Amino acid sequence: MMQRLGVAITIVDLCQNHEIRSGTQRHYLLHDYADEKKDAWEKLGNEIETIINGQLATANLLEFIAE
Repeated sequence: MMQRLGVAITIVDLCQNHEIRSGTQRHYLLHDYADEKKDAWEKLGNEIETIINGQLATANLLEFIAE
């Protein structure tokens, strides 16, 4: 879902705690991508909140119609 929201696959992998570095990269590329991961989690959280709120709105409408 993160990728669909425009998050780069590298950041998705890091959010899932997948190791993407090997060899030389492991020793010299030490950026932790904390800001990028934070943004990705916020995008995902916002998307999930939108989905839940949409389902609640639909459920409330169906409950109203049933009354």
